[in-house]
Amino acid sequence: MVNLESTSRDAQADLQVRSLEATCFSLRTFISVAVGMAFFWQFFRHANLANLFDLSAVGAVPEIEMWVPVYYGALLLIAVAALFPAVVRRLETKSAVTLVSVLASASSGLLLVLKVFVDRDSDLLYVVSLLAAIAFAVSFVALTLSWASCCKNLAGLDAKGVVYCLCVSSLVSLVVSFGLFSLSPIPEVFPAIVPLASAVPLLYVRSSIAGELQNGSRPVGPRRELPSRRMAAPRGLVVVLVILLVIAVCVKGLYDTLVVNSFETGLYLKHFITIVELAGIMAICLLSVRMERVAFLGWFVLAGGLVSGLVMISLSDSDLFLQVGLGTITAARTCFEVFVFSLVAAAMGKSPLSRTMLLLLVIPEAASCLFGYFAIPTALLAAGFTVLPTVGFISLGLGVAVAVCSFFVASFLALKGIDATADVSKRDSVIGATEARSEARLDCIASEYGLTPREREIAEYVFRGYSAKRIAELQYLSLNTVQSHTKNLYRKIGIHSRQDLIDLVDEGVDEIA
Repeated sequence: MVNLESTSRDAQADLQVRSLEATCFSLRTFISVAVGMAFFWQFFRHANLANLFDLSAVGAVPEIEMWVPVYYGALLLIAVAALFPAVVRRLETKSAVTLVSVLASASSGLLLVLKVFVDRDSDLLYVVSLLAAIAFAVSFVALTLSWASCCKNLAGLDAKGVVYCLCVSSLVSLVVSFGLFSLSPIPEVFPAIVPLASAVPLLYVRSSIAGELQNGSRPVGPRRELPSRRMAAPRGLVVVLVILLVIAVCVKGLYDTLVVNSFETGLYLKHFITIVELAGIMAICLLSVRMERVAFLGWFVLAGGLVSGLVMISLSDSDLFLQVGLGTITAARTCFEVFVFSLVAAAMGKSPLSRTMLLLLVIPEAASCLFGYFAIPTALLAAGFTVLPTVGFISLGLGVAVAVCSFFVASFLALKGIDATADVSKRDSVIGATEARSEARLDCIASEYGLTPREREIAEYVFRGYSAKRIAELQYLSLNTVQSHTKNLYRKIGIHSRQDLIDLVDEGVDEIA
């Protein structure tokens, strides 16, 4: 009789060998990632970039700053170019990341010096601004790819830990931004140091990450490696998150450009709402077992925040409701950026990381900023629309659309989750019964042929498809010791290969069944 369980034994063994125990990376690495990513998130802050690349003094119209199409257009082109593997390989190297970060900070610093000592109408200032914007965009893409690679490697040790660490880094970024940007007498200096301040911790993490993956947290004494499901987020849900991120960026851009002329408006409220939403995501991550549930509940929280913000700014007649709505949308945008980055880096399975990160985060971010902060406001002003009613109507339409689509998406995912839960429970019960019968049969064989406890343990690993080298790693034994135990148990049982052991166990399993 052919046992279907044994026919897929090799595939199951491969999954088991690649399954990871519940370890976590070191505290030093956690702090380095949190600090480095805290500066990395500053690349997404339009207010920081506006203080650095403001070109209004060299011919821009008052309402629309002309650095916006220059920088975001360059970022979009560089991100599209980075989709090619040859470009990615060059950008991800340690030397390239260091070089572009130094160039970005140096050119930005030179721009700040020229703003002080050179006439604002100078062509030199315009050229340096253009070069600094391009260097900043290249640094953004290079740091995104490098940080994503580091986070994906660390996710092999603890996927939820990476999501948690990135949420902490976003909270740290609020403190850094408030302390070094909002309260600084010279706020232009802060964005100039961002590329270098993010690259330095990155270099440390890259140098130590090989040791983290190799050693992890090694427990004392023998251990057994248990099968575990791969922690992955539904790809369709990640795409929905990206669409909501684009909506949040565009609406925020419209209000920043056409309605709210000060970047300080609602600062405290925005930070408070951001902290609340990030704390919610961290609580979800801490309490949820599977990444699918983390992704779904996180999307539910953020989509609710975005819809409420859109409705408030579209229906409000008072400045208070307008500021609350804008603060909610800004917080949702910040959390969407962190959540999308986290899910792509830590829970997208075998998807090509660089290409996925560019397509789902950098390119949508650059394109939506280009539209929200430049193209749409320019078109509205050129067409002569009344600003506030038009933007309010757009916000209301988007809010209703997001609410309706979220309802259908939630219903679909809920129904799909019910079916998937039933299938998983049925499959787990079948697999669990088979595993129990296999272990019972191995116990009978050990008792019948007089195997020692160590030989019984080795026999189970051999039966499940583990190599001698892997068994030695799991049991903290030398390779020669494992090979010696294997030869002894083969001799006692009277078999000559792993397949003989599998056949012997399966025959007994059929009898037990």
